[in-house]
Amino acid sequence: MGTTNDSRALPPSDIDLVHVVTVDELLAMHQLQHVDLLKVGAEMSAIGGAVASIAAGRVGVLTFLYDGHNEWQHGKLRDVIARMDELGYACYLAGKQTAEGSLLRLTGCWRPSYETRTPSTIVCVPRSHALYPHVERMSMRYSLYREEYFKEDAVQPEAAQPEQQSGMLE
Repeated sequence: MGTTNDSRALPPSDIDLVHVVTVDELLAMHQLQHVDLLKVGAEMSAIGGAVASIAAGRVGVLTFLYDGHNEWQHGKLRDVIARMDELGYACYLAGKQTAEGSLLRLTGCWRPSYETRTPSTIVCVPRSHALYPHVERMSMRYSLYREEYFKEDAVQPEAAQPEQQSGMLE
């Protein structure tokens, strides 16, 4: 008696088969136009399965776990951060609250030491999202370079001008 190599053979009884779909497919199946918060586990392929929705602006905040294991051994966090940057997102390593902030900005501030095997939560926010300035202010970069941010704010005072001209502040 030999073993069969029939792909139609039933799986062993202790295995459950699960139908897997990508985030892009899931949004299409349920006709969802936008997701405010997308949290995926440590599967880099889950992020890849959401790229079309992310690129189309259908995903607000994205958060995922990075641990340097499994799928992450073949892909680098730096590459994911760079791709998210291309798609208009700023990404941060979420950490313990300190005097300098609770988020370590990864986008535009990359260091090789960030490629670690320590489980870490990554948060990515579209730079066009209303939460972005608030998230940026929670970053250590804001705390360390506050004067630079204030210079940027001083260059864009248009939002305050209409109230001043209407006499409401006089």
